[in-house]
Amino acid sequence: MVDPESELGKELNITKKTAVWAYDYTDQPYIKAKEKHESDLGLAILLKGLAVKIKDKDGNIIEDRSKQIEVLKKRGLSGDQFSQIIQDIQALTSWTQEERENFLE
Repeated sequence: MVDPESELGKELNITKKTAVWAYDYTDQPYIKAKEKHESDLGLAILLKGLAVKIKDKDGNIIEDRSKQIEVLKKRGLSGDQFSQIIQDIQALTSWTQEERENFLE
């Protein structure tokens, strides 16, 4: 319960005692699971955004995502480059405020 007179209560602009849900950011299993989820999501965005068939040295198409990522790493892509590509894909596929507002018109 958060008291409206507490620092958090004032920050949240509550006027009466209110129950709030707060994540425990010191929970190491949670932090590791969250980081893995974010990494997996980023890699899924990367692979979907590249939209190319990744082949092994024999020319066979690689279906396994972890092997696709390994191939990209072996070809010289760094973690920073992965991050930049993911950010660029997200920027290309996100709508502006105006686009969201006018979508149904």
